[in-house]
Amino acid sequence: MVVAVLALGYLLGISPRLAELARSEASLAAVTAQNAQEQAKLLSLQKEFENIDELQEQLDELQAAIPADVSLPDFIRQLNELAASTQVKIESITTGLPEAYVAPAVPGTMLDADGNVVPLPTAPANLITINIVIKVSGPAGSIQDFTEGLQTGERLFLVKGLVINAVKTPATEDAEASTSFEGEVQGFAFVLEVPEAPAS
Repeated sequence: MVVAVLALGYLLGISPRLAELARSEASLAAVTAQNAQEQAKLLSLQKEFENIDELQEQLDELQAAIPADVSLPDFIRQLNELAASTQVKIESITTGLPEAYVAPAVPGTMLDADGNVVPLPTAPANLITINIVIKVSGPAGSIQDFTEGLQTGERLFLVKGLVINAVKTPATEDAEASTSFEGEVQGFAFVLEVPEAPAS
């Protein structure tokens, strides 16, 4: 009788409590694991936030190099500053219509961080090119400096051609014969159009 009572008591009282305790421990372990994951995410976000200023500067530089619109006034200002610093005179600036970027038939390559040759990344579909022709005058070396500055300036500019011509001025009664130079730079500026947000 005593054994039966004890067994019945175990089945009706202790066993359910043990099962409930086991479930609680399993639930606690799951919550603890989830909290650890969330804590790891939080630490990662905090670490990224510590570098937010640096990341914002990089983003600003990229947006200045490839803006979301043509931004011709800003680009012309940069050209005038470059012309002044390289001692050339801008004679004219001709821009074409914006066109979708067309990738070369043979994709280029680049070196990765480990020095391995890898294909260049594929250009996004919203990348736009603007054909620009800039005519300048000045010393031949200054025209070359101007062209090099175009490729390292704030706005990304890809030079595809440079022609420098010598212009000879015959002597007159008041001046000796002289030679000046005119340069024509052909290249592309880029625009990365921002897709419109879907209508809500």
